[in-house]
Amino acid sequence: MALGHITSWVNMLAALAGRLASPAAPAQGVRVQMSSHAVHIEPLASHPDALPILQSWFESEWAEWYGPGGSGNAHEDLASYSNPDSLPFGVVAYSDGELCGTAALNFNALSGYEDLSPWVGATLVATEYRNRGIGALLVGALETAARRMGIVQIYSGTTQAHRLLLKLGWQAIGQSQHNGESISVYEKAL
Repeated sequence: MALGHITSWVNMLAALAGRLASPAAPAQGVRVQMSSHAVHIEPLASHPDALPILQSWFESEWAEWYGPGGSGNAHEDLASYSNPDSLPFGVVAYSDGELCGTAALNFNALSGYEDLSPWVGATLVATEYRNRGIGALLVGALETAARRMGIVQIYSGTTQAHRLLLKLGWQAIGQSQHNGESISVYEKAL
């Protein structure tokens, strides 16, 4: 990825967060100060060492899909999100050097919405880091990356993150069913 594109991505994310520590932030991501903890959002492609930890988190958080007997493969999905500048694209969050979250922008669609793409998904913040704004930073980073890729509309399906998406300017567009669960579907024009 060209340094100019990375710097542009960092500056746009900083504007979203409104709290960049300095204009000389690292080129590979952005550092944001949140209370007493520095949070760093970077492309997953820059952190292959995070994949085994994230795999464990996915298998625990979404055991019915990624756990034993599930249809999903966390290792394959996470590896697919490791593109540096194209879809599927993932980001990771670090707080004071500790991995604390991830999210991805991918092609997968929900039933009834196969014509819509791309989707924000695989968003997971470690339990001890939740309710600190890290999920919003992860989604914001994906919005910025999508803009950089020339994408003008993105989608998300969730059972839990309704308030977060609405707060970030997303619009509810419908419902879908997945594994017997009702999922709310959102869109955001970029």
